[in-house]
Amino acid sequence: MNKKVLLVAVILVVALGSWLLFGQAEDLPSLSEEEFPKELAGMSLIKLVTGEEAKRNISQLHGVEIEVDKGLIAMFGAENGSRHMVIWVTESSNKAEATKLLQIMDEKMPDSKAFSNYQVKLLNGHTYYYVSGIGLDNYYYQKGRRLYWVGIKDKDPEQTLLSIVDKI
Repeated sequence: MNKKVLLVAVILVVALGSWLLFGQAEDLPSLSEEEFPKELAGMSLIKLVTGEEAKRNISQLHGVEIEVDKGLIAMFGAENGSRHMVIWVTESSNKAEATKLLQIMDEKMPDSKAFSNYQVKLLNGHTYYYVSGIGLDNYYYQKGRRLYWVGIKDKDPEQTLLSIVDKI
């Protein structure tokens, strides 16, 4: 094998390995205030927290400083007040870092005093983690470099979740 072919092969293997380890170029919606959806699942955006304030609030929730690039907290509600949803999003520098955070969070759930009924659900080919608590049905999951926690109060929370996952 000549040296040029070997060099190209090595470059391709390194590129593929990086792509698999750190995640593909993701086509995720922006976490900016201007571009985040103003309506999801028939509920209107009530409050949106972004930037450093969101990152601080997310760290406070975890009780430790967590290392993330971006954070967002969105609160949605229906006009009659019977349905509402809170979405917490963190974005890490790469997929591997997000996976570590998900594992840490998932390991803590069985011992949580605030959450119970832990379940792993496979919905539409994707893995979601479920817990009940604080008056909500809570789902957390990973998409590439992002982690999502979605707390839902609705008649069919699973359907509500599935209706929003491709929009956030």
